[in-house]
Amino acid sequence: MSTFTSLLNSNKSQLYATPETLDQLWAKAEQLGKIEVDHAFGSKAYRVRIMFSRKSGSTVWAEAQDMTIALAISKAIEEALSLGAKP
Repeated sequence: MSTFTSLLNSNKSQLYATPETLDQLWAKAEQLGKIEVDHAFGSKAYRVRIMFSRKSGSTVWAEAQDMTIALAISKAIEEALSLGAKP
């Protein structure tokens, strides 16, 4: 089996995975910290911010924007995790 075929088969489950519901995404974000969602009048994008504290006592805001609320939350979760948020 070629490397490409192996890679394709290993990613097949991700490709056809059932998307998470908004409730599931919200619960994941809530485990990381305080959540704020903003959708200003006239704006087409949702802004999601997750605030969490680090061991040092610093407060960190992870922020993401997208045209759909679910993607904005998902991106904010990824950003928070990359900045050191712990579930």
